[in-house]
Amino acid sequence: SRGKPPAERPDMIRIHYIKHPWHGPDFWTGMLFIEGPETHFLVDTAVKEAVDTTIADFLRKRNIPWKSISKIINTHSHSDHVEGNSRLRELTGAEFSIHRNGAEEFRAISGFRPDRELEDGCILEQDGISVRIIHTPGHSADSVCIFEPETGTLFSGDSVQAQGSPNIGLALYADPEAYCKSMRKLRRLCETDNVQRLILGHPERPSCGELAGKQEISAFLELSEQTVQEYCRVTDDFLRENPEGGHEQLRDRLLQLCGGIAAPAWPELSYYTAAAHLKHAGR
Repeated sequence: SRGKPPAERPDMIRIHYIKHPWHGPDFWTGMLFIEGPETHFLVDTAVKEAVDTTIADFLRKRNIPWKSISKIINTHSHSDHVEGNSRLRELTGAEFSIHRNGAEEFRAISGFRPDRELEDGCILEQDGISVRIIHTPGHSADSVCIFEPETGTLFSGDSVQAQGSPNIGLALYADPEAYCKSMRKLRRLCETDNVQRLILGHPERPSCGELAGKQEISAFLELSEQTVQEYCRVTDDFLRENPEGGHEQLRDRLLQLCGGIAAPAWPELSYYTAAAHLKHAGR
C-alpha cells in the first residue's frame, strides 16, 4: 500500500547498537550486534552485569537465542569491554577473538584464552556475515575497529576518542603518535570504502556515540587528531614552564585548557593521557 516501507530481505544484515548504562545516566559502554539471516556476531561484551541485564533484554525482545551468537569479537582488552566474556562463554559457545596484542590481558580477565588472535586486515565471516578487522592502536596497543561492508558500519570500540567523554574530560589514549596514525588510517578507509556509519564504544564529545555520512565521520576523525595536536602544544608549554612537572599537574592543565568540562565525574582516568604525553616527550 502507499506509504508502506519495503519489506526487509530475509538475507539482510541488521546492525544494532547496544548501550549498557555505566558510571552515570549519560555514559555507557557500547556493543555492536550484527544480526545475520542464520547467525549473529557480537562485538564487545561490556562489564559483567551487562550480560544478564542489557544483553539478555535485547535478545529476549527479539526472540534471539543465545546459541545463535557464533562469534564474539573484542575491540581491545580493557575490562569494560571484555568482562562479559566469561558469562557469554557459558551461554553461547561462540568463538572469541581479540587482536594478538591483547591476548594475555584477555586471558587474565576472561579466564580462558581467545579462540582466535586477530591481525590487521583479517576477515571474519560465517553464514552471510563478513567483517574486516582494522588494527588501530593508540588508545591501547591491541585496539581494533570492525568494518561491516554491507551496511557500511564501522565500530570503533575506544579507538576513536575525539574530545573524550564528559565523565573523564579528556581523550583517552596510551600512545599519541600511534593514535594519530590510526585516525589517518581510518580517514583513508572512509575515502576508499563504503563507510556510512561510525559507532563508538562510549559517548565521546561532541557526539552521542554515533555519526552518519562520510563528511560527518571524516570531520570527527580529523577532530580526534586535532585534539591530540592541541594536547601536544599544551604539553610542550607545560614542560618549558615546569621541566620537572609530573603527570598530575599536566592532567590539571589539560583539563583546564582542553577539557571542556569543569568537574568530570570520573577524572582519574585522564591521568592516563597526561602520562602518555610525558612519555612521548621523553619524560
